[in-house]
Amino acid sequence: MLGTKEVVRSLNFNRKQTAFLLMDVWDIQKMIKAQRYNNKFDDVTKNKIVPLLNVVRKNGIFVIHAAHGKEEHPLIRQLPGEMNASNIDTKTLTKILRMKGIDTIIYSGFATNQCIFFVRLVC
Repeated sequence: MLGTKEVVRSLNFNRKQTAFLLMDVWDIQKMIKAQRYNNKFDDVTKNKIVPLLNVVRKNGIFVIHAAHGKEEHPLIRQLPGEMNASNIDTKTLTKILRMKGIDTIIYSGFATNQCIFFVRLVC
């Protein structure tokens, strides 16, 4: 198993032109019976994704939820003003974000590597 290394960097970006996309942060307890996956998924969600989401929300960055037909983890439930993109295709989402003046997307969640790869192919 690979270890993890925490890297801290400062990023400069315009908050009004940025979206934070939560990808497949599911309520895994209702999906997978294997406890070792449940514990790791919950640990990452609670200790990495939730604190980041709190900072994003506090700073007024536009939040997008994409759970793809599954129930989201209870700690990251969609708030008023946040977007649910679970049933929106990539081209439509791109158009919506461009209309809002958003040119930067910060991805967080699970299987984000597949999503970023797909977006690069489609857009």
